Amino acid sequence: MPQCSLPEFLSVFSLFQNVPQEQIQFLLNHSDHHHLATDAFLFQKGAAADHMHMILKGHLKVYTIQNNEQNEVAELEASNITGLLPFSRMVQATAYGQATEDTQVLSFHRKHFRELIREHYELTEVLVHEMNSRIRSFTTL
Repeated sequence: MPQCSLPEFLSVFSLFQNVPQEQIQFLLNHSDHHHLATDAFLFQKGAAADHMHMILKGHLKVYTIQNNEQNEVAELEASNITGLLPFSRMVQATAYGQATEDTQVLSFHRKHFRELIREHYELTEVLVHEMNSRIRSFTTL
């Protein structure tokens, strides 16, 4: 699938507006662009959590299964980030992430995190703030 352009990315992810463009380009250059058809899984419970996922377009439901019943945890759409983030201790997915419509996602593998942290301060700062916001949201839940 074609690479996402910098203007396209910034039109979806406003939280990166103040990050230097070369840092965002690093993120784009090291991310894989995926298309998920309706009902396809981005991640499944128990699978290795090796990627940070940035939703460009579409919609995902995140849910757990308890007593054979689906319990929705979150709904994610364009501009949401899910999965592993820098400094996260996440090792495996604790829920299912399934597309409810055609969805486009950029996936950034953990093998690039050291370089990201070492050389792209502003980008790392935004992602750490995102992780802190996520922690607050899940604690509230």
